[in-house]
Amino acid sequence: MIQPNSISIQSWPPQVTGGMQTGTYSQGVKITHVTSGVFVTCNDHRHQHKNRISAMALLEEELIKKEFELIAGWIELDLSKAKRKLMRLKRKGDKELLKSQESIMRTLRRELWDLEDILQESLNISPELLKDNIATFTVLFPITCRSAINYNCENTDSSM
Repeated sequence: MIQPNSISIQSWPPQVTGGMQTGTYSQGVKITHVTSGVFVTCNDHRHQHKNRISAMALLEEELIKKEFELIAGWIELDLSKAKRKLMRLKRKGDKELLKSQESIMRTLRRELWDLEDILQESLNISPELLKDNIATFTVLFPITCRSAINYNCENTDSSM
């Protein structure tokens, strides 16, 4: 849910010619999410309130998409760190450590789906609940979990 005090709404008159009622009322809408800088515009409908409803739905989709991109970036950092460690072990030639790291990589890939689902559902809940939800993943995905908690704390503080 987007907080009303975190958005800025602007409107403008239609840019069409002809007719006596043309251009007499604002129709298009631009909604900006002030805290993230994400903005959307809508000029699909003849009435401003319909454009405003459509623009709010578009803004929610954009904010969710931005959060998913953040999560994907955090996970990629964790996976690349694990891959670098695996490559170092391959260069050293320690077969026992290499086998254990390869099994850890398989575990990482399996657990990745669960962590993504949990994060996508719970980034806007209280920090304590988020910590409880991702506690089992902190060993496998330290960067992702730390970043998600920090992001959650920042957003819950600013929305209150």
